[in-house]
Amino acid sequence: MASPICRHLGTCALASDRAGFSPEFIRIMRTTWCRGAYAECARYHAAQIVGPQAVPGNLFPVERERLASL
Repeated sequence: MASPICRHLGTCALASDRAGFSPEFIRIMRTTWCRGAYAECARYHAAQIVGPQAVPGNLFPVERERLASL
């Protein structure tokens, strides 16, 4: 069975090759969050709350506590 894939994978600024992170970091992030536990990702939930274009650029997947301030 294929792993679930986040519907924001192609548009998430943090998972982009142009995000300014090392290729290894991006690969790990995509594997762990975008193609794995995306339902636990703070960015995924923020996109549901404020819309994909309004997700803070500096919000990391593990920062779910920040969702209360959106």
